[in-house]
Amino acid sequence: MASLNVWEVIDFDPAYRLIGMGWVFKTKCSHLGKIIEHKACLCAQGLTQTAGIYYNKTYLPTRHFNSLQTLIAFAATSSLPFHQIDIESAFLNASLNETFYLLVPQGLDLARDKYCLRHQKALYGLKQAPLAWYDRLESWLASSEFSSCTLDPCVFYKNRNHPLWIYVHVDDIAIFGADALSFKTKVSKEFDIKDIGPSDLMLGVKVTQLHNRIGLDQQHFSNSLLFLYGMQECRPVSTPLPPNNHYLPATEEEALKFKKLVVNYWSANGSINYLSMETLPNLSHSVSLLSQFLENPGVTHWLGFLHVLRYLRDSPDMRLLYSKRPSQGINAYGNADWGNCHVKECCLFSTIAPIVVHGDNQSCINAANGDCNFNNKHMKNVNIQLHFIKEVTVTTMAIHLLGSLYGISSHSPFMANWPYPSPVANMAT
Repeated sequence: MASLNVWEVIDFDPAYRLIGMGWVFKTKCSHLGKIIEHKACLCAQGLTQTAGIYYNKTYLPTRHFNSLQTLIAFAATSSLPFHQIDIESAFLNASLNETFYLLVPQGLDLARDKYCLRHQKALYGLKQAPLAWYDRLESWLASSEFSSCTLDPCVFYKNRNHPLWIYVHVDDIAIFGADALSFKTKVSKEFDIKDIGPSDLMLGVKVTQLHNRIGLDQQHFSNSLLFLYGMQECRPVSTPLPPNNHYLPATEEEALKFKKLVVNYWSANGSINYLSMETLPNLSHSVSLLSQFLENPGVTHWLGFLHVLRYLRDSPDMRLLYSKRPSQGINAYGNADWGNCHVKECCLFSTIAPIVVHGDNQSCINAANGDCNFNNKHMKNVNIQLHFIKEVTVTTMAIHLLGSLYGISSHSPFMANWPYPSPVANMAT
């Protein structure tokens, strides 16, 4: 702090609005759970700050994991190195426009009744400190000919002789490009950095870099969930949810039974949602289904969550793997579907044609009037029962096949009340 000129010691004045300070201690662990280092951070008590007096803007752009996944996929397909650095005491590199007066913290050999501190840098804990650090880093990157991505302000790029991509999350920086070493040399002259080298743990995600392949997994987080809920030795299953299990809102009796379990369904569902958003997209349907009952969960829904944990127990080595493909061809996937006309009800996607938006409020009215187009999967039975029957009665051959296949006789009440001449009689003539 002395080298960064964080504060200035001045005489105490009762007219100053002093902000308290405190120490925060943290243990940093690796993805294997081993202790890497012990950290101590001196933070200001920003909760005592008043909006409009002490600060105005506080927003700091934070990460979008989709952006990081895109850059990792690009690095894998382009055979680009993926390095990582950490800015030491990042916030203290930024200055503030406002002036603050701080109480003397514990550990500093100064009398509180005689001295106080006049703050000059973006100390951790202050409301506007994160934004000040981002502005400081962004201005330096701009001076180094980097441009900010329009969709994600945490992504910077430089398209010169050697393209370089930078992904920023507060003080963690991922570097993608063949010129990563020269960038690290340049940034080390401006900030005090910790060079991690090829990334192996980025924002809680384990990174495995092989030749032209990059794998992402959160096995350590999955194991911590199994330990937290006592499922380390559970019976593994091969599906994220039980088959043929339809979840319904909990009744009053089921809700009372669930309350006796004394578990936090919100936190449990959020943990698997975090996994599905980061590295396990195959859990997305399970999370979507179980999230529908957050307001009124029951024992059945809790058992569904435990089933997801059993699925994690079955596949501890699941990961996202990005690799370099020999070709950039388009892959097409097909699925068996009964009851649909594959010519008239096909889906065409275009970037030029307008996007059709269906209004749910009018769906039932349109179905009753018969004016809607039954393109929805759940409406295909209505399409068969109503429209398909009408179409096949137009020709005599079609109604004859329908009678042979579905057992419809020419003497049935259905045919007797039909307003058109009997097709079977026409065939006889």
